Amino acid sequence: MVVSFECYCPTHWGQTLFVTGSVPELGGWNVEEALPLECIAPNKWKYGEGTVTLNPEQKSQWVTERVAYIKNHMEYAKTHGIPLIDVFDKSVDKNGDGNLIYLNAADYIHPSPSGVVFISQIIADSIFQQKIF
Repeated sequence: MVVSFECYCPTHWGQTLFVTGSVPELGGWNVEEALPLECIAPNKWKYGEGTVTLNPEQKSQWVTERVAYIKNHMEYAKTHGIPLIDVFDKSVDKNGDGNLIYLNAADYIHPSPSGVVFISQIIADSIFQQKIF
């Protein structure tokens, strides 16, 4: 079976992406049954460069807030038995920071081309490991 995902969806702070599809395991196009997709981990040293001017302390604070938000979503999914596609944990480097290879150098917020491939692989692996198909 081949599963293909394609998405270009700029998001704003506080928004979450979900994966849905025609089969019941992906929510049957019902957004209330869709699988939450947690994003690539942010990098506290580069976050927002090229789009917003932040000093190192502000970058760290913004990243800390975003990480707390992401982890809150993940914990909610876990405690409520909601399947989760976890890109976040898989995208951190050895220091626990967002791996720069997956972040677009134009803003260090959105995925790079390598990040898009990485996210696609995580989605496919999650579907297979969670036996959604």
